[in-house]
Amino acid sequence: MTSRCCPGDILAWFARPRRDESSAPRTSASFGLTGSKHSDVELWRGGAVLGVALDDVAQDVCLGIVAVRGRGFTRIKAPRPPDPARGRTLYLEKCTACHGADGQGRSGPTGEYLFPALWGPKSFNIGAGMARRNTAAAFIKGTMPLGQGNSLTDQDAFDIAEFFTRQPRPDFAAKSRDWPKGDRPDDVPY
Repeated sequence: MTSRCCPGDILAWFARPRRDESSAPRTSASFGLTGSKHSDVELWRGGAVLGVALDDVAQDVCLGIVAVRGRGFTRIKAPRPPDPARGRTLYLEKCTACHGADGQGRSGPTGEYLFPALWGPKSFNIGAGMARRNTAAAFIKGTMPLGQGNSLTDQDAFDIAEFFTRQPRPDFAAKSRDWPKGDRPDDVPY
């Protein structure tokens, strides 16, 4: 399953079944929009995952996929401030089997992605929702380790997210246009 803007692994991820579709955020402050076709978009920000410019048709297709499929993570709060050193230890223990100790993910025999890179040049860029600590923590809590969603504590999820969201990744060229109303969240990495 592929499209011009969404590689198969991202489409497959969005298309997978969810237990709870009611907890998704309903606005995307980074676009400065509410109540539009973008209203359910948070993780996919107009091509930010791959850092590619999308034409209007391609963007509508991708945003439509997310609006229907990209929901279901409950926002969580860390009981204590996130600790990146503890997050590194937990990452090495819980995440390396799939994402590698170097965060570069795993590829199959023909080079296809099996597990995505979490940092480095093949990772999502700094403008992606997963580059934000709070979004990453909610995703980690609800789905990780693979097949063991909700097995980590909220603090564990925040510590892991604090560790890997601080790692180097591609830039997001359009970042200067994010949050035009000045309401930038505190977990944005730029």
